[in-house]
Amino acid sequence: MTWSVEQRNWAVLAHFSASLGMFLLPSLGWLGPAAVWVIRRRDPAIRWHAGQAAAFQLGMTLAALAISALGTALSCFLIGAVLYLVALIPWFAGIVVPIVAGTRVNNGDLRYRYPVTGDWIGGPVSD
Repeated sequence: MTWSVEQRNWAVLAHFSASLGMFLLPSLGWLGPAAVWVIRRRDPAIRWHAGQAAAFQLGMTLAALAISALGTALSCFLIGAVLYLVALIPWFAGIVVPIVAGTRVNNGDLRYRYPVTGDWIGGPVSD
């Protein structure tokens, strides 16, 4: 399968919108890729990339929320404050990894899979 410039641009938009969403509204980083998925749901290649980005953002959001909740539960101890800092790791990953993904897709790596959540969405699109 040969990708058109439009397909590549939509796939890149799915990844970059995830990064922007996580930066602006940390718990809604999945919203941009979900919007791309809804708009271009008939194209399996774009749907796959948008699904990858949304799944990764949901995973990072849930990880950050779980760590923050544990930090709140343990806030009477010093470890609670440390856990709040640890919760920044998935937030930061939710910003940086989609930028890497979008850049790689833009450079022609159309089968890029996200770390950790890459297998949550069905196999890579065929070339």
